Amino acid sequence: MTLFSWLRNRSATSARQQRVTAARFRPQLEALEDRWLPSTLTVISAADSGPGSLRADIAAAHSGDTIVFAPSLNGKTITLTSGQLDINKGLTIQGPGAGQLTISGGNTSRVFEVFGPSTNVTLSGLTITQGSSWNSSGYLRDGGGIVNANGSTLTIENCIVSNNHAAYEGGGIANLFHATLKIIDSTLLGNSVSDGMGDGMGGGLYSVGGCTVTMQNCTVSDNSGAYEGGGLWLGGTTTTMTGCTVSGNSAGTRGCGIYSATPDTLTVTDSVFSDNTIGNLPYPPIYGPWVNGGGNTGV
Repeated sequence: MTLFSWLRNRSATSARQQRVTAARFRPQLEALEDRWLPSTLTVISAADSGPGSLRADIAAAHSGDTIVFAPSLNGKTITLTSGQLDINKGLTIQGPGAGQLTISGGNTSRVFEVFGPSTNVTLSGLTITQGSSWNSSGYLRDGGGIVNANGSTLTIENCIVSNNHAAYEGGGIANLFHATLKIIDSTLLGNSVSDGMGDGMGGGLYSVGGCTVTMQNCTVSDNSGAYEGGGLWLGGTTTTMTGCTVSGNSAGTRGCGIYSATPDTLTVTDSVFSDNTIGNLPYPPIYGPWVNGGGNTGV
């Protein structure tokens, strides 16, 4: 074999080896980590349901999302005609201001039900009104305007919760079963609880079952409980009230302002109580154990 023949054969063999080696490479797609980020959804319709409605956006949202409202809805009322709005994921629903947007139950259903141990919800800048738990699903007849239950956390900020009605507990709000409720710079106004036969506890708020309630700079006014707790009824709840006004509430038997069940922990600081009554007669506004945290508490 000549030198040139040997070189040609060696070069061909090397090329075949390179082709074989190259053929062994298999490009593959690499699975990447989920990069989903929270987003903002905008409500553009005042309808109860359908595209662009609050109900549709709640259903479409992922946990951690924020729901806002188009400026065209300022001054409008969203009236629910197909039942309450259920929230079982972490959401922020940010209204334009309590004087600008109203969510109404139309006196036929509760407005919001928030539930579940991993649920963390913030409602801000809304008026929540005309909710009724008489025909509501879920927690039946508790919480005319709002139910917060089963370990969930709800923050209500710069809202008005008004003119809601429940049959048994919590005309405005029911906070149940290890739930956490924070109410900041908000008003509970004109809510009521009565079954028509003298029963009903917690006109503005009813909280029971290992719960926590924090209220800061709030007004609890003109609410009524047919039996106990015209403004608030608290049982098995650790409650802190700071800078609040509790006035004009009424109850049938005890706790015209607040009913605090033993062994509740209720601490009231820098707050004012006035004109709370039982049968149109002035009574001590807090029934049951409580701690005066100091300041201008006027009890």
